[in-house]
Amino acid sequence: MHDRERQKCYDAEIVAFAGTRIADDVGFDRCVEISERVTSQPWWFRSARSPRVKVTRARSDALKSSSSGPNIRISRIQENVETICHELAHSFSPPGAGHGGEFRGNYIAIVANVCGTVPAERLRDAFISARLEVIESRIPLSDVPLLDNALLVRMTSQLTPERSRGAILIYPAS
Repeated sequence: MHDRERQKCYDAEIVAFAGTRIADDVGFDRCVEISERVTSQPWWFRSARSPRVKVTRARSDALKSSSSGPNIRISRIQENVETICHELAHSFSPPGAGHGGEFRGNYIAIVANVCGTVPAERLRDAFISARLEVIESRIPLSDVPLLDNALLVRMTSQLTPERSRGAILIYPAS
């Protein structure tokens, strides 16, 4: 099956997250930490197609991250919250979901649980503006996101200047 909506999905991610800390480099270890936090949630064990997820580094020359069932490979140039949430949504979604409506609904719900409702709404709005269907996810929303601005600032501020692009906070000023 050809994933016809993949590029439109990638373009919507750029609209939603470019210039925010969600797209800023947090390093590989933090991507693993975020994955462990998400996959330790009770809803993950009840509903994910891959209850146990293994995050590894992609080949050193890889330009994109990827996932296949429980295996997530993170590219060196995509060690950020946006990418780990995207790949976790693939691991949560059923086989063949590609970048379709069910994947997008799960992606939005994971972003909401990791970063809060404001970035999730930005992502939903970007998908809708791109005329991409969003199917409501069965992932319950937590009252408190797993990350907040303070933690994300600490994650990115510990990086060397050449790895941190100095992006703004999760919630950009309007």
